[in-house]
Amino acid sequence: MFGQQLAETIDKWGKAMVVERFFADAEERLVNVEEERRERLEERLKLARAMMGTIDPLDFIEKWRAPEEKYQSKFSK
Repeated sequence: MFGQQLAETIDKWGKAMVVERFFADAEERLVNVEEERRERLEERLKLARAMMGTIDPLDFIEKWRAPEEKYQSKFSK
């Protein structure tokens, strides 16, 4: 069905979405946290999100290389 690398790219994006849902849920829960703790946790979430990087599927597909892109013969022009 898919090439191996494409399947791996989709899998990586899926894992990134699980992490994104984790962050979104954590941010929603901050509403019920006292102000001092909320400010501290918001900063930690911001740092954690920065480490995560992109979750945009277009960025993932842009990094993927199709087999014909990877295996072009140097001799055919």
